[in-house]
Amino acid sequence: MTESVPAQTVPRDGHKLTDEQWFTLRALADAIVPASTKYDVPGAGDEAVCKEIISDAGRRLPRLIEALATLNTMAADAHGGGFTSLEPAQQGEVAQAFKEAHGDAATYVGALTVQCYYRDERIMASLGIEARPPAPIGYKMEQGDWSLLDVVRKRPAFHRPAG
Repeated sequence: MTESVPAQTVPRDGHKLTDEQWFTLRALADAIVPASTKYDVPGAGDEAVCKEIISDAGRRLPRLIEALATLNTMAADAHGGGFTSLEPAQQGEVAQAFKEAHGDAATYVGALTVQCYYRDERIMASLGIEARPPAPIGYKMEQGDWSLLDVVRKRPAFHRPAG
């Protein structure tokens, strides 16, 4: 397993964030999805995952940067220091307050983090899933009870016919 390295020991390299933003992203991502020794996987604050988060943010990167700035401001207001300087319990408290006060931004950062985390090959392998696109090969799915759709099939059409 990749050891969880404190964010401050990893130099900023190849991304568009300042050091403070980078370290805040890594700490927040680890708070969202912590490392697991049980499953031998890194947390979402892993360097490769965080670089993927930045890449996926694309043109919405300013929104991510604004969320990180807000998180740092809330940490400073509550505890007198930036998010990365706080103890894990304090980080959790500030992250929860951020989620409550800035739900849209928190949802955006959380969704972006989880999406990138579960796309990482190491995580996919730990879940026993081959890291590949679903098409054209597809994945085998256990067949369910198709009769559950009978209610939907019997429902009258609610759309206009095409043409």
